[in-house]
This record gives sequence, C-alpha cells and structure tokens, in this order.
Amino acid sequence: VSPKIKIANEAEVIEVVLQALKQGNAASDLATAIWSQARTLRVRRREPILTAGGKQVPLHVIPPPGL
Repeated sequence: VSPKIKIANEAEVIEVVLQALKQGNAASDLATAIWSQARTLRVRRREPILTAGGKQVPLHVIPPPGL
C-alpha cells in the first residue's frame, strides 16, 4: 500500500483482502481460513511496483530474505 494512502487500521485492509478471497470456491475458503489463522498476509507500506510497460502490479509477492 502506498505510504501516501492514509489507513486508520491496517488489519481492516487484510480483512477486506481475505473476504474477497473467500468469494471463490471451497478451496479458496480453506486457503483463506489457513492464511487468516497463520496471519500470512501483512500490509507493506511502499510505492506500487510498475512493470516494464508502466502497468501497476495489483499484488506483488516479495520472497522472504534468503530465498
């Protein structure tokens, strides 16, 4: 999330993402439950990442250090 966007509660951002993921099927419900319990998702404050063509990546997964 861009640091320019004011967010009162980052936990609400994660909850919105989890709720959107649940809109799929039974498998997405299971994945959402596991991710929620494990607290897998985190809000990272940084400017959006752009592709070489200038498009904004809606979700960019950054591997943990050492991978």
